[in-house]
Amino acid sequence: MSTELTIARLRISNFKCLRGVQTLDLEPKLYGIYARHARNEKRSNALGKSALCEAIDYALTGRLPRDCRLKKDWISHGESGGYVEVVFSTGDRVERRLSAADSEKLFFFPAGDPERGATQGAAQEKIDALLGLSRDDAATWSFRQDEMSDLLTMDPAPRLEKFAAWFGLEALEEAQAASVSACGEIERAKGSWRGNLAGAEHAARQLLGPGDFAELLSGLDAVIATYAREAEAAQKKVEAARARAGQVAEHQGLARDAARYDAVVESGKALAARLKDGEAKEKVLLEERDALVAKRPALAEEEALARADAGAVARVEGASFDGVCPVAGAGCPAAGFVTESVVRNRARGENARGRLRRAADALAAATFRVRQIDAELQAPAADRRRLSELRAAAKELKPRRDRWEELSAAAPANADLELSLAQTEHANAARRLADANARRRLAADALRNAEAARAEIARLEEALVVPAAAAVVFERARREIAEGILRTIEGYANEMLDEFELEHLPLRVRITWAREGSGLADACGGCGAAFPSSRKVRACARCGAERGQKFAEKLDITPSRRSGAADDFGGVAVSLGASRWLREDRASAWATTTIDEATAKMDASNRVAFASHLPAVLRMAGFAQALVVSHHRETLEVLPGRIEIVSEDGCSTVRVIA
Repeated sequence: MSTELTIARLRISNFKCLRGVQTLDLEPKLYGIYARHARNEKRSNALGKSALCEAIDYALTGRLPRDCRLKKDWISHGESGGYVEVVFSTGDRVERRLSAADSEKLFFFPAGDPERGATQGAAQEKIDALLGLSRDDAATWSFRQDEMSDLLTMDPAPRLEKFAAWFGLEALEEAQAASVSACGEIERAKGSWRGNLAGAEHAARQLLGPGDFAELLSGLDAVIATYAREAEAAQKKVEAARARAGQVAEHQGLARDAARYDAVVESGKALAARLKDGEAKEKVLLEERDALVAKRPALAEEEALARADAGAVARVEGASFDGVCPVAGAGCPAAGFVTESVVRNRARGENARGRLRRAADALAAATFRVRQIDAELQAPAADRRRLSELRAAAKELKPRRDRWEELSAAAPANADLELSLAQTEHANAARRLADANARRRLAADALRNAEAARAEIARLEEALVVPAAAAVVFERARREIAEGILRTIEGYANEMLDEFELEHLPLRVRITWAREGSGLADACGGCGAAFPSSRKVRACARCGAERGQKFAEKLDITPSRRSGAADDFGGVAVSLGASRWLREDRASAWATTTIDEATAKMDASNRVAFASHLPAVLRMAGFAQALVVSHHRETLEVLPGRIEIVSEDGCSTVRVIA
């Protein structure tokens, strides 16, 4: 261990009841701290003894007194701020100050080199480096009230947590926790896959029934093959019935066309007969028409000649003669002749007009008769066209009528019923086949899921090997390290108990890291494999190791005898033993401790024995300087140093008197 590091000067300003600035120059020795009230000699509580120890703890670690909820709660009532300054035996200086209106300030000033000072987090790092201890290690040198005696009576779980932090097992603990967490994740995954496996097997069992799955699938395949043949046969029946029903439908459709054919033929026959009966008349009409058509040019010519003659006669017929020559203007010598001619012309005009009328009437009559004959000849022509159409229709319908006659004997009368029955039979067969195939697919899917679940469970089992084994290794390493350290601490503690020379109270302590719990182990101690919940399983299925009892990590400190004084002595010895081991392990030079009320349960005789041997015990623990708080004067009288606290009106002053 390096040169011992102690406190050379302590300056306190407005820390709880220690109001104002107060300075203590300290030596590397043991100081008993006692307090008195200026007006009440019997009063010693709440006067500032614990506050003095808490001030040192606060300055070096930032830990608040246990009765302070907020940082500013330690500032003396009515004051705006305060600080605690510690000057080490090396000359290094620490100052932690706080004002009610500002945040906490921390300073570290190295000896002889103030320019290399640090603040806040950097300052805390330098303090920790100087002490060789961290804030978490403060409980190994700053022993608050009842902490030593409570060490034996406190719950084992938080006690283990406290020691584990001192032992530096965090990395192993984190690694073990990570391994256990990984195992837990894998076990949860296995549980999920086991559920999947059970569900898949249950589904397959519901579909296939009891028995071997492979045999059941094979039997189902045979059933499916039978159903397939039945469905195929039923399909053929449907096709045959559908063909016969189709013939019936075709026959019914052809019946209409056959009737139409018969009607067309009958109409054609009647029309042909009518045409045949009218052929003689038509011949006469055609001959008459031809004659009229041949006669019409002559009639037209006659009509034209008569029209011309009537026109010529009309030009002279209308003239009158009075006996005077229209040319000479004198009496015509042939007046009688002229007058006779006029009369003749008029007669000729009547004849010409009569001829014209007769010629026009003859032409008109011939024309009308031709038209009349044409009209009479149109009906046979229409009948011939209609007959042609009927013959074309009959030609088109003839094959369908022939097909109708062909099917008349072949089409069954109950084809629809036969088809319906065949379709029902096929539907039932197809449904049985579909149900069997669906059951086969579902069963195959369930078995594939089951196989996948088994494969995944097997994979997880393999994956569990490493983290399970790692968890065992890390737990074993933690236990071996912790048990080795605890053996050292136990040895130190018993040495100190021997130093106290408690002849009337012989005392030893035993410290164990883990105890045997109730029930069997959850995991194999050899390979880390998880055991099933059944208590009947007594050996590991993976490595064959015997299943032992469950162990719980609960640090137990067992004194050889129990009493209030034994708890106090045992607590002091174990606390100082742990502190010695930790500072040796950290190569810490820190040699100052504060002890607040370590003898609360001791009688006067034990307190004297405690105080008289405390210097040697503290030296064994590696402490050169101590500030010891006690309400009992017999404890303080045997200590070489004295620190007095005097209180009046709620304010306390502190001074070194020895």
